[in-house]
Amino acid sequence: MADIVEIIEKTKELGKLLSESDQVKALAAARLAYEQNAEIQDLNGQFNIHKMSIAALSKQDNPDEERIAGHEDKLRDIYDKIMSSEVMTDYQTKTQTVEQLIAQINNILNFYISGENPQGCTGSCATCGGCSGK
Repeated sequence: MADIVEIIEKTKELGKLLSESDQVKALAAARLAYEQNAEIQDLNGQFNIHKMSIAALSKQDNPDEERIAGHEDKLRDIYDKIMSSEVMTDYQTKTQTVEQLIAQINNILNFYISGENPQGCTGSCATCGGCSGK
């Protein structure tokens, strides 16, 4: 029977394997590209300025709705530019890939803990997100 120390050690091994996986390495590279992209960082700065302006204007006794709306329009435009940039879409894709991998691992762990497959086993390995004990 495994004790807590062994479980923790195995978890550390799994964490190390994950950190060395192609998926996690790709995510780290995409994150770095995002963080080092001058255009994206400038847009993030502009986004934050408009967000703070909206907050400040909204707190006034008689908020200028027209100015708030103008900042909101600019905020949406900047958000759209950020989200449609290749750097951001790549970062999001890589993030989703790692999140799916972690979800798959969690499903496998949950199966071994509870005996239930949260995705529902179809019996076909072709549709399976993770092995349920085979």
